[in-house]
Amino acid sequence: MTGSQPGPASDSCRVDDPRVEDLPPSTKVVYLVLRDAGELTRSALQVRTALPADTLDDALAALRDAGVVRRHPTTEDARHTRYTLH
Repeated sequence: MTGSQPGPASDSCRVDDPRVEDLPPSTKVVYLVLRDAGELTRSALQVRTALPADTLDDALAALRDAGVVRRHPTTEDARHTRYTLH
């Protein structure tokens, strides 16, 4: 089969931030979901990534430590947090 059809590593799955390149695959998944969504709560991230809670928390911590993700309290309920790329 010939042509320029995107393969498994199409642009939508490509990590385009050098701060994320060396992080674990689960962390890259969280990054890609946030990049595509723009802003999500932790519970929405867990649903979209299907990652176990501990893995998601580790990924979010790694992204915050790398300066890639910010967290903000929601305006509706300060007990909930929204995550965005920085």
